[in-house]
Amino acid sequence: MAEILPFPGIRYSLQKVGGLDPVIAPPYDVISPKEQDLLYRKSPYNIIRLEKPRQEPGDEGDERYQRAADQYRWWLKSGVLVREDKPSLYLYEEGFPGDEGGARVRRGLVCGVKLSPYGERVVLPHEETMEKPKEDRLKLMRSCKANFSPLFSLYAAKEGEDPLPALLAPFREAAPVIDFQDSRGYSHRVWAVSDGAVIREVVDFFKDRQIFMADGHHRYETALAYHEELGRPGGRAAYVMMNLVNTYDPGLVVLPTHRLVRKVGAAADVGGKGNIKNLLSTLEDTFSIEERPYRSAEEVCERGMMELGPGGGRGAAIGLFTGAGQFYLLRLRDEAEGKKDEIQKLDAILLQDEVLEKALGIDAAKRHQGDYLGYTRDCREAVNEVLQGSSRMAFLLNPTPAEAVIKAAAAGIKMPQKSTYFFPKLTAGLIINPLD
Repeated sequence: MAEILPFPGIRYSLQKVGGLDPVIAPPYDVISPKEQDLLYRKSPYNIIRLEKPRQEPGDEGDERYQRAADQYRWWLKSGVLVREDKPSLYLYEEGFPGDEGGARVRRGLVCGVKLSPYGERVVLPHEETMEKPKEDRLKLMRSCKANFSPLFSLYAAKEGEDPLPALLAPFREAAPVIDFQDSRGYSHRVWAVSDGAVIREVVDFFKDRQIFMADGHHRYETALAYHEELGRPGGRAAYVMMNLVNTYDPGLVVLPTHRLVRKVGAAADVGGKGNIKNLLSTLEDTFSIEERPYRSAEEVCERGMMELGPGGGRGAAIGLFTGAGQFYLLRLRDEAEGKKDEIQKLDAILLQDEVLEKALGIDAAKRHQGDYLGYTRDCREAVNEVLQGSSRMAFLLNPTPAEAVIKAAAAGIKMPQKSTYFFPKLTAGLIINPLD
């Protein structure tokens, strides 16, 4: 099914930039304006100038995209960026802190993956997307003709089914082409695999696999649109750079993304915080509701989340915080559970369908406006937004299992936006994929 391709990656010259930590960045969609400015100051060669160029004084429109393209071409011409001599697949290992102070390593394969409309069911999405981010990414792709960061995707191969670990193990015995520790203490090691026989075996393996999008839906749909604009030619423009990770990789970590409700629909009768009983009454047919007297962010995010975790093990469980002393555990009732299939019972889908849409009147159009909902993976940030009055209520979630992402995608179901947070986010700037 999936068609993958080695490509001649473009990488920073250490002789020119001195080290990689000053020039890498998080992916564009998690960078705040403040962080963007910090990355600009970190190095004149930081990838932020290409991945997320900022608006400068005097700009009247989209000049920042042309600046990114000019910068990119100058770095290539001056040797700041260097293109590999041979097309390669890239074995990428990222080390990061695990639970209770331990270390974890997530292994992936960076390669080109042939673009395929979702209807062909080769590359499958699991989340909704919004138009504004795609417009931004398309303007950047038109100007620069490159992928500056890989999309994060999954494939499913249980133990004994995946030949890649054994096939690629000998390459780990050689020195990696990238090997450094970033300012967070995360390690990055990359090996370039240009052996033709090995590449053919890897390509053959993926011919029988579907690819499941984990992170990067907007960029994938942008790549599809760009390829369509060009008339769907062959060559590198028909592929997009992805980091492929096995769903069963022990280093795969998924964190929850909590929802902040800042506005409700006109028909939602929830009044102010003192009238939260209206909302709870609306939800009683679907959820059993248990109140807890937790007042602070520490109490909610320690004691409340500890109760929420085991609740999720027994079925769908959602935490609702509406103010000091108003924390509720919502658990799906047995009679409601029997009316829903496995995917419909996932916390993020249940929250969207039964609470946000039906009870609070936040439909798809309002979700896409961006001013009704906020998102954070930090429980304390969510709770403090409510305590400070920036949000009316916060819904706290358990992580969505990676297996559930695959099941939803395989069933053709798009989960709510930001249903998953694969940790850590992939780094921009390690390898660039030229499209021309």
